[in-house]
Amino acid sequence: VSNHPEYRAIAENPSARRELPFLYIADEDNFYEGNIDLAAVDGDKYVLLDVKTPQCGQEEAIEKARSYRPQQDVYVSAVEGIGGMEVGRFVFQFSRAEAQVSEDVTSEVRSRALQNLGVTKDQIENGENQPTSIGSECRFCGFASVGLCCGGPRQS
Repeated sequence: VSNHPEYRAIAENPSARRELPFLYIADEDNFYEGNIDLAAVDGDKYVLLDVKTPQCGQEEAIEKARSYRPQQDVYVSAVEGIGGMEVGRFVFQFSRAEAQVSEDVTSEVRSRALQNLGVTKDQIENGENQPTSIGSECRFCGFASVGLCCGGPRQS
């Protein structure tokens, strides 16, 4: 990942922070926590990057990025709620595919993220939505650790 030129462009930014932990208290009933793989200030907005490790090609990476949208929604909402500045771009870096899937965070994306936070959380709590069926992903996912998901089959 560190050799990918687009990753390096973010990582070499003097404001870049890796494994940036956060706790976002949205309201008295909802909080979100996690670790952002890479974050930096780009102009007057943030750019956020999350590394993904599935073995896939470029086309499959684009489709997989859509399946990770709930994570993107949490990160964008949390960073904007905590940081006092907008996120301008969100990037999924697929390490094995050596590909990036990048999305500009527009007002529509921002609105969707805020709306989806509550919907996704309710679906997970009601058992209607399981974040993954791939056990190895559970080692890195926060949903199971905070009791929002029973997780896929555990792998060591």
